[in-house]
Amino acid sequence: MPHTPTEISALLAAIATVLTALTGLIIAVFVQARRAGTEADDAKADRVKTQAVLGEVKEQVANTHPTNLRDDIDNLTALIERLSVSQSDMKAVVHRLDSTTEAIRGEARDERARVGRIEAEAHDTHSDLYRLIREIKKEK
Repeated sequence: MPHTPTEISALLAAIATVLTALTGLIIAVFVQARRAGTEADDAKADRVKTQAVLGEVKEQVANTHPTNLRDDIDNLTALIERLSVSQSDMKAVVHRLDSTTEAIRGEARDERARVGRIEAEAHDTHSDLYRLIREIKKEK
């Protein structure tokens, strides 16, 4: 079957068109495959970063001691309450000591005044006695 030059040209044009279309399709597939690979790599990198961040978060909130934070806070609250009660008790003791000290100071002032009066009376009495003794000696 002999083909005419027009048919051969048409056939070559059709083959060229198909080859061009196939080349474009192959390029599109490669571009999509490369883009998918890049997106997969990016997704993997994101997963690695996310796992690293999660690891840090777990480390920060991990309970590495035998008690937990709520128990620790409750224990501290109870301790502060006991200290507050102790402080109130100490304030009451200090107030009683202040009252007692003030009472002792008052008694000491009164005692010093009484001793001062006794000393003054003793001085006057001694003066009277010496005066009487001198008078008796003069009479003899």
